[in-house]
Amino acid sequence: MMNDSTQEMKNQRFYGLFFGLILGLSIILRIPYLFAERLWPDEALYAWNAKRIFLHPELIFSKEIIDFHPPLFSIILSFAHWVFAPFMACHVTVFLINILGIVAVYLLGRKIQGPFLGCMAAMMLALNRMYFGMSGYILIDGVLTLFVILFFYLLRE
Repeated sequence: MMNDSTQEMKNQRFYGLFFGLILGLSIILRIPYLFAERLWPDEALYAWNAKRIFLHPELIFSKEIIDFHPPLFSIILSFAHWVFAPFMACHVTVFLINILGIVAVYLLGRKIQGPFLGCMAAMMLALNRMYFGMSGYILIDGVLTLFVILFFYLLRE
């Protein structure tokens, strides 16, 4: 007969592995979108602003940068230019933000009800058609989703 602590440890291990499977599958399914060679007008604007901020940080608050969108997303995108080529930098950043959103919703679900809800929330977000579809585009949607999840996580304190 198993005691409660052993059973809880097995449950924690199972849910940890299950979440790892969800995260691994999410990464594998999204990798082909890293190499897509197409740009929507909004994507081009974000990528262009990120490159300009990387090359000339003094332009962060210039009219050209803040005229259409606040510069936070472009600033986040510009950090990856230290490591990757400009086009790939933006795609990798959006990819990582998308994966961070899945991790954040897992942590939120785990904090609210436990590891089962965390895994279910992560699976629902990872397989959400709209969230999955936007994971390959250089758009602010993933960042907004991540920040909303983090906001709710902090509210749960």
